[in-house]
Amino acid sequence: MATSRLLGARRRGPLDVRFWRSVDRSTDGCWNWTASVNTYGYGQIRDEQGSYATAHRISWRLHNGDIPAGMCVLHKCDNPRCVRPEHLFLGTQADNIADKVRKGRQARGERHGMARANVVARQRGAA
Repeated sequence: MATSRLLGARRRGPLDVRFWRSVDRSTDGCWNWTASVNTYGYGQIRDEQGSYATAHRISWRLHNGDIPAGMCVLHKCDNPRCVRPEHLFLGTQADNIADKVRKGRQARGERHGMARANVVARQRGAA
């Protein structure tokens, strides 16, 4: 099966060609991914091995080279569909967490999945 995925990816063309085919650069702001997205809203594309990769990581690779081991590609704009290189930066997982807390995206209180009301509701089968 892995071989057929790889052949399928090659049949559709080189990664950079397939990448740019799915990018909307019509604005001065974010360059949005227009193809498939994952459950978290991040663009996804099959890489050279036929596995799914997030589009913003592929954008980083195309513009800046390989991503060092253990590093994340973060968004300055907080738009998971954005692949504009100027909106991306490298950081550790700790940097990623600190960034979301600083920008107010960390779930707190009842929004947090482990809040007491949510846990009790799950235990009762209500959620």
